[in-house]
Amino acid sequence: MPSTVVAYVAAQLGIDDPSSLPPYTARPMTPYAHVWEIRRAYGYRAFGAAEPELGEFLAARAWTSNDGPHALFERATAWLVEHKALLPGATTLAKLVATMRTEAAERLWRLLADAGNLELRGRLERLLAIEAGTRFSALERLRTAPSRVSGPELVRALERVAEVRALAAVLIQLGRAALVDWFTVVLAVLAFLVLLRFKINSAWLVLAGALIGAGVHLVHGRSSPLFACSRDAGSWALSHSATPISRQTSATIPG
Repeated sequence: MPSTVVAYVAAQLGIDDPSSLPPYTARPMTPYAHVWEIRRAYGYRAFGAAEPELGEFLAARAWTSNDGPHALFERATAWLVEHKALLPGATTLAKLVATMRTEAAERLWRLLADAGNLELRGRLERLLAIEAGTRFSALERLRTAPSRVSGPELVRALERVAEVRALAAVLIQLGRAALVDWFTVVLAVLAFLVLLRFKINSAWLVLAGALIGAGVHLVHGRSSPLFACSRDAGSWALSHSATPISRQTSATIPG
């Protein structure tokens, strides 16, 4: 340990002679004994006892917010301090954050997969297939921008734009199928404004659309057109919004 760090810690502890600190680690159980003493004196608990609660907190934040790995790590640290739990090693906490973010992302992906029609799902799944004669998928190829300024690269870029537009056309068709009258248009506009203003996870918009659909069903009955269009409004919002976790996953699928 650097001598400056030892001197800084000694000053904080009121130790006049920092040379008395190195023998602290001579007895392996001394740090553990002091940790136990601190827990008894100040009412702290071990990280293992608090980990399930912390996991639930992180899972909720990852699902309902746009927090990246760094922000979630800071929130987890603050949560442990607030709830008087001993801080673990940075690697342990980082792994927990990454696990919670991955679970939230996979949950969102499942919702996305269930929201699209068969045609859209089929086209998106084909993007993951490795193309013949290459080691990359079509998705990886579309994500990779041209690296040189030349005629062939310009042609590649234009072909890339055409493929992306073809995918966008499918999304537009899905939107047209969902926006059937004024009611679904109003719901879509409100969902878009809420997403811009509050930056919430778009899965909550799906839940809101489902609740509205259930309310319309109770009032007007299953045969009402309002029931059908409100049922589809949540799917439209999920399909057309920029999902927070999907943007974060480019950094993991840790900010």
